[in-house]
Amino acid sequence: MKKLILMIITLILTINVVSYSATKKKVSSNSNTPQKVAENFINGYAVRSENKNKDNWVLKNQNITEDFRDIYGQLVEYNNNADWSEGIPEDYLGVPMDADWVLTGQAPDTNGGYKAIYYDEDTGYVLLRSRNVHNTYVKMVNIDGNWYVDGAGYVNTYDFPDKLNERLYN
Repeated sequence: MKKLILMIITLILTINVVSYSATKKKVSSNSNTPQKVAENFINGYAVRSENKNKDNWVLKNQNITEDFRDIYGQLVEYNNNADWSEGIPEDYLGVPMDADWVLTGQAPDTNGGYKAIYYDEDTGYVLLRSRNVHNTYVKMVNIDGNWYVDGAGYVNTYDFPDKLNERLYN
């Protein structure tokens, strides 16, 4: 009788371990969704937004497209080399210079509080909301089966669809 109970317990434990492993693989394979990549990018940016390291972090980020990297790099160069003695210029490359470029001018939630609230498959835009109810958006593209940030906030998002404005601010 003891052997039978021991065998049943062993069988149950084996099934649980196999089931747990399969579930864990499923979850980790879903970490390359447009929503997760967007969340990771915005939360990583927000954490670094209050120090000088954010620009280097963005430019070295492996989850952004070369187009986004080039535009962001041009903004950083302009910002670092501009003559600010006559005040802040209105914008450069369509991006306001007096606001945070990636967080659409809003105060960052530096505790990793941004969550995807909507993904538009047609346009590739992910809308995100922070715990302090600020919203921003990220443009995602799929390249060879992997998701990359191609625009965020004011950077490289010229094609942000009007139809998403209602979702973004409601």
